[in-house]
Amino acid sequence: MTRRALLFSSLTLIMLSACSCGSSASNPAAASTPTTTARLVVSQSSYNFPDTLVGQTATSPGFDFSVTGSGSLVVTSVTTSNPTEFVPTNMASCVGVKLGGGASCSVGVRFQPAAPGVRSAQMFVAISDGSSMTVDVSGAAFAGGSSGPNDIGGGAGGGGGAGGGSFPQAPCVPNHTGNIALNLINTTTFTVRLTLAGATQQVATLPSGAIQIIPLQPGNYTLSGEVLDANNLNFVASTWAVVNGCDYLLRILAAAR
Repeated sequence: MTRRALLFSSLTLIMLSACSCGSSASNPAAASTPTTTARLVVSQSSYNFPDTLVGQTATSPGFDFSVTGSGSLVVTSVTTSNPTEFVPTNMASCVGVKLGGGASCSVGVRFQPAAPGVRSAQMFVAISDGSSMTVDVSGAAFAGGSSGPNDIGGGAGGGGGAGGGSFPQAPCVPNHTGNIALNLINTTTFTVRLTLAGATQQVATLPSGAIQIIPLQPGNYTLSGEVLDANNLNFVASTWAVVNGCDYLLRILAAAR
């Protein structure tokens, strides 16, 4: 069974009998127990904030949550992996609200960077059926008086469609620490393995939705990768030159077919 098949099979729900005595043949109520296929969906799975100065804040558009299928679900909690810099907002209108029958709710995230560089986090959404989902959020933060948003663009990513994609060199986001960090965000539905060859040797395996930060030494690197969930999907190797005092953001995207 392939990894994708395993993912799909994990969504299959098991019918449970409502009767603890006798068979469904002798109990019409048990035979008519409804089957729920409710599943929580979100309007977008990631958001990249506009470049923001340290000490200022930016707010994302609302992430809209709704239920597909029959039945209903409740969002039980919303948290982030970096609660100091990425703060959920408008939670009272969503957490604890029963969703179903076309109802929806919306939660936002406030970005308040505490330090310059590429900042990233995952928003974790817990659901009443015991499942959960994640939303990736990221942004570039700049110190006052440093090179600003007009001088440095956003991070770039490779594609994961037929024939693979590439990892274009991402721009430097100054972090004013003298260190180097490569921030990886996998926004595809696949598991991607990325190999870095250079002053720092690293192999990173990122499941769908994963975020990983890799410290690097300065120098030239060759980045290559492959999609583990599909055949013949490899990324074209790219060469990066990384320097001290920079953060780099690589957002892995799925290419349009």
